[in-house]
Amino acid sequence: MPKFLIVDDSQMFRSVLAKVLKKNWPDAAIVEAADGAQAGVANNLENPDIILLDLNMPGRDGYEVIKHIKTDYRKNKAKIVVLSGTDDPGAEGYLTG
Repeated sequence: MPKFLIVDDSQMFRSVLAKVLKKNWPDAAIVEAADGAQAGVANNLENPDIILLDLNMPGRDGYEVIKHIKTDYRKNKAKIVVLSGTDDPGAEGYLTG
């Protein structure tokens, strides 16, 4: 059962994405974070398999989240997929709108 961490400051986007994921992976665990600080906590506590990450958020943005996850040896080996209007070289993949 995959575990997804959705990180986006838009509650509506997180909700829609969670529904799409549940439809395609009914047994998946879905964890949500509204900003980069919450993402760091959720990553430590939940150990997700895949992080779906927005880059443009207030406070700690997606770039900082990626840097923190990639440089902190205590973090899991989650794959990071950026869902944003901005390309990112630190993610395993990205979707732009």
